[in-house]
Amino acid sequence: MNNREHPIDYVSFTNLIERSSLGTDGARDLRSRTTTGAALRATTSAERHFHRADSSRPWLGLEGTARHEACVDAAKSGVRGALDVLVAELTPLTWHIARGHGLNRESAEAVVQAVWLTLLRHIKDVQDSRAVVGWLITTTRREATRYRREHPDTWAEEPTTLSPLADRDSRLWHAFHQLPTRCQELLRLTVLAGRTEYAAVAEVLNIPQGEVGPTRGRCLARLRELYAESDPAAPVAQPTLFSALSTTLDDADPIPGHLIPHLTG
Repeated sequence: MNNREHPIDYVSFTNLIERSSLGTDGARDLRSRTTTGAALRATTSAERHFHRADSSRPWLGLEGTARHEACVDAAKSGVRGALDVLVAELTPLTWHIARGHGLNRESAEAVVQAVWLTLLRHIKDVQDSRAVVGWLITTTRREATRYRREHPDTWAEEPTTLSPLADRDSRLWHAFHQLPTRCQELLRLTVLAGRTEYAAVAEVLNIPQGEVGPTRGRCLARLRELYAESDPAAPVAQPTLFSALSTTLDDADPIPGHLIPHLTG
């Protein structure tokens, strides 16, 4: 991925780093020089170092499911900023699920907003805070399906019209859209939700949890074949392919920059 700033304004990222010894200028400089994933990793590292004992933000220094659980519990208790962290980090997941269901960008925005507003209204009713990612996946899929049924004119644009891409990403994006829909959805979910959420992915796709990894491997193998057909002289190893797909999803179909501020404001 190039070093341009990601279109999302990670409010929580800036605020948290500003509270560290880096200060405001350091926070802005760090964010401008990092990609989305690197920014989040930098956030976690800085949080762990500077806010180890900060009880007002119990998610600091945590990662994955533990971090999301702490945010939900804090939001249920009325801790300011907890929901912002969830929105900033998990909106890419909800966005790509909605887009993966064939919605155009405007319709995907409506679905994402509806999902977050539903969670906001019912946050205190959440029984299992650790399952928030699974809830978001299930709710977004359900809302996207409902939206398409009620608005049949919301088909997605052709992938090639979305954003100018580097040659590798363009070929990978084209190959991705030649995969069966089931493979596309599984790869979107596992790229964006990660290995720690295999249980949630298995539940929403109605497959055994132990099959998620092998199925993902087969889908990646087929993606590698399709990619190689476009340029046999440029093979790509599977781990590199998985990382490249994450970058391509972000660059080919970027999340609208106003989406997160609208949700959290």
